[in-house]
Amino acid sequence: MIALIVVGVFFDIPAYSQSSQLQAKYDAQKDEVNNQINSINEELFKLTSNIHDVTQRKNTLKEEVAGMQAEIDSINNLINQTKIAINQLDEQIQSNQEQINILQEEMKVLIRQIQKQDKISPLELLLTSRNLSEVLSNIYNLSTLQVQASNLNQKIEATQQELKENRRVQDEVQKTLNDTQALLKSKQDGIKILLEKTEGEEAKYQSLINQVNEQKSQADAQLVTIDQNFNIEIQRELEEQAKREAERRRLEQIRNGTAPGNGISGGYTNGNEGDGCFFKEGQSLNAPAGFFASPTDGYVSQNFWCQGVYGHDGWDIANGLGTPIRASANGSVVTKGFHNGGFGNYILLQHNLPSGTNVYTLYAHMNTPAIVDGGVSQGQIIGYMGSTGYSTGPHLHFMIISNSYNTTGNLGCHYGSSKCYDPSSVF
Repeated sequence: MIALIVVGVFFDIPAYSQSSQLQAKYDAQKDEVNNQINSINEELFKLTSNIHDVTQRKNTLKEEVAGMQAEIDSINNLINQTKIAINQLDEQIQSNQEQINILQEEMKVLIRQIQKQDKISPLELLLTSRNLSEVLSNIYNLSTLQVQASNLNQKIEATQQELKENRRVQDEVQKTLNDTQALLKSKQDGIKILLEKTEGEEAKYQSLINQVNEQKSQADAQLVTIDQNFNIEIQRELEEQAKREAERRRLEQIRNGTAPGNGISGGYTNGNEGDGCFFKEGQSLNAPAGFFASPTDGYVSQNFWCQGVYGHDGWDIANGLGTPIRASANGSVVTKGFHNGGFGNYILLQHNLPSGTNVYTLYAHMNTPAIVDGGVSQGQIIGYMGSTGYSTGPHLHFMIISNSYNTTGNLGCHYGSSKCYDPSSVF
């Protein structure tokens, strides 16, 4: 059968940005398409079962054809032997006929001799003979001719009977040949009809399977479109939430007298006023090469990006459920558990850079809670990929948080007060 893989778009959804109405609409659309896919899969299962049965029948017929070949060879051999036997019978019949002709000629001579002897009366035989011995000799010769004639007649009858039997055998052999040829043709025609019928059924089911697979491809494409549209709508909602949050902060700064341009240091850009991004750490990470390593296998389904109040504060790395997640660098466990704000099962590690600065890596949406405590080594398995919290599919949300966490204690950057580095700066 045919395997189809739908690659979804995975992203984080903060609790307070998720619209229950939008989620309900999304779930209803996916449920409808998934129901269609379930029906299609059931139909595919039936068709696949049917074509499997037909293919088995076809293979059985082919095996019968292969097995019948030996029988066909045997029948052909019998036909050849029968032809040879008929030729031999023809020769024997011809020989019998020639022998009968010879015997009949001999019989004619004997009959003439007997007739000649029969014309002589006993008195004439006595008077023409020189003595009694000659009389007896002539009588004996006549008797001998009669015996020879009788024997010759029996031989002719036996030869004629043999000729008759040979002709009967020839007729039976010829009939056997005709019957064998008819049987062979009947078997060949029957197998041919069954094979054509079976191959036609197989082609019909294969055509139906192709049609249903096309329907499945369309339904899978529908799921991708639904996910993409949902992603767009969620991103739009996130942007609106971010705008409102930025406006709230701006008004709060005005009330507190800490708005930019009033001569008071501070503000939320943390040295990053030039690009207007409020959650990206402005200071360089200064991590040596190899200090950080990729935390898991897979592909980056969403990069780190930041523009004004919009952005994504880490990497989303997508792969299959249960893919191992490893510590990106040597460090120690700061906290772990289930995050109600959207991260699901997570773990936060602390790392000490050679410069003496502390940074933190966060691993979110794990399938099960972190399985380590205390110190960890780079590459050590700390959990497994999942889709817990606000997530649309198995992936790891990976963040590098600056030492701003020391003062904020906040796991979030985009939707919190900590600052994050772009992971691409270390990989």
